[in-house]
Amino acid sequence: MSITILIKILFTIYCLATLSFFQPFNIVGAEVAKAVSYTAMIVILFLAISQSSESMVRHQSRFGAPLRSLLFFIGISIFMPTISFFDQSLSATFVATIPYFSYSLYLALRKFGIEKSFFYRLIFAITTTAVVTHLINLYTFPLISFGVPEDEYEFERGGVRLTIIGFNFVIVAFLIALTKFKEKRSKRWLLLLAVCYTVILFSYTRQHIAVCSLFIFIMLMSIIKRKLIRFTIALALIASSIFIVPKITLFQQLIKLTLEQRERNEYANRENVRISAAKYYGYEAFKTPYNRVFGNGVPSYHSKWGDEIKRYADTEHVYMADVGWFGFYWQFGLFAVLSMGIICCMAIFPKKQHSLLGKYYFSWLMITSLINGALLYQYEIVVTIIVMCIIDYENEHTIKVSHPVKRVVRKNFWASLYDWQKVRREQKILERR
Repeated sequence: MSITILIKILFTIYCLATLSFFQPFNIVGAEVAKAVSYTAMIVILFLAISQSSESMVRHQSRFGAPLRSLLFFIGISIFMPTISFFDQSLSATFVATIPYFSYSLYLALRKFGIEKSFFYRLIFAITTTAVVTHLINLYTFPLISFGVPEDEYEFERGGVRLTIIGFNFVIVAFLIALTKFKEKRSKRWLLLLAVCYTVILFSYTRQHIAVCSLFIFIMLMSIIKRKLIRFTIALALIASSIFIVPKITLFQQLIKLTLEQRERNEYANRENVRISAAKYYGYEAFKTPYNRVFGNGVPSYHSKWGDEIKRYADTEHVYMADVGWFGFYWQFGLFAVLSMGIICCMAIFPKKQHSLLGKYYFSWLMITSLINGALLYQYEIVVTIIVMCIIDYENEHTIKVSHPVKRVVRKNFWASLYDWQKVRREQKILERR
């Protein structure tokens, strides 16, 4: 067995372990899955470190510098509870912070140069499993066959809202289908796009529905060249969102829930829970100026300080999961947020080569992390790592294609000395690439 195949197997196990192997009938406990994921991550990192650089093929890592900076400040945050005299041991903080070191897997996977096709197969396999297990849960409800039976579910949104295990993989599969359909206009990508969007709709999660609908609208506007048709479609979509969508039961329930939540807040004379959480984690909950710069550290729920944080969050309804960016800042500080922001901006606004999937995914991550905890969960981090590797692979492929063309132009320069207009045209084409 080659080491590359071993890395693929370990990374697949790691991805499944972050989802607790879908927990059929709650057989696999969260602690067991956590132990498996940590072990797989450590083995992958050990194999990457043990391989000499001379024996490995050099692969471009677009995000290497800001990601190392992010890992450095995550490491610094481990010491902050001890320095700030919070009632939590250094070892407990280290164990609680381990999931965030998952970002280092990006560097390991790039060192081994894992191909894009492997990541695509992994995404689609887990997405298919996520959809199938969710359909089984809906069929067997109120018996929860996959996942934790105690997971929250509700009926206020027009249907049974259950946790979709692996929903983050459904999101990235949706974005892949979106980009591929834009590039190839193939019916199979359109079918996958429709399936993933349907799953997103029946997740009953408002921010995901809104952002993914916006991406579809942007995609439609970009593939239609005629301005009149583009204007007509935009007008039709706006009209349908005003007159037709509010009459659909699903959207009626979501709108009703939003209005009821606003009325409850006004009646109780209190702020929206996300605004309260943003104020708490973004401004109030810092003991010293050093904590604002380097963070408070990750609370462990096996410590007194972690119990205090959890108790206050439950009492005041201020949860990190409601405000991902602010929770990330509270744990790791200003420089870690800046490092993560640089990674997002490098994917969305690249200087040279780019990836359409990277633009969509990191736009989704930046927007939705304002009102959910995408930055704070290990199973979300692993998807971010996969997308970063795909971005690098696509850009690396572009570079390999473009270099031979440049050499041909240089080689034929003297032969084309008297035809300077031709040479100039070729140079302009290369610059546009």
